[in-house]
Amino acid sequence: LKGVYSTVETFLEERGGGIVVILDDITTLDWAGYSPRAEVVRFCRALRGLCVRTGCVLVIRHHMDGVGEGDGLFWDLLRLCTYHMEVYPLGSGKSGGVGGEVALHQGPNATSNSRVNTRPRSKGLQYKLTDTSAIYFERGTTGLQ
Repeated sequence: LKGVYSTVETFLEERGGGIVVILDDITTLDWAGYSPRAEVVRFCRALRGLCVRTGCVLVIRHHMDGVGEGDGLFWDLLRLCTYHMEVYPLGSGKSGGVGGEVALHQGPNATSNSRVNTRPRSKGLQYKLTDTSAIYFERGTTGLQ
């Protein structure tokens, strides 16, 4: 992971802020036993610090099976976040017109003067996936305009 960090560091420092860094499915590293979890968390912490220092945005995607308490990696990552987006299936079961719901929560590193509107799970936005995009809508409207 040190080599990956060095490559990203060089790239971000050469190009400056405004870049979005996406660490897609960090869970795979943990599940595959690629590194001890502590090393994965250390990598994420260093990457977050680098993004803060260079004015970039870091998105870490962590997959969990089912709705539950979360694993150790989830809780370690949650302590690093500014915002936590939760994507989950419908509580009522499957629906042809709705793929699931999305909620946005403040994380421990969010500032009090943030202009981001969070959305609790009780008021999550529903979504439907299409061939080319996603459509988001309030509960009960099934995406119809």
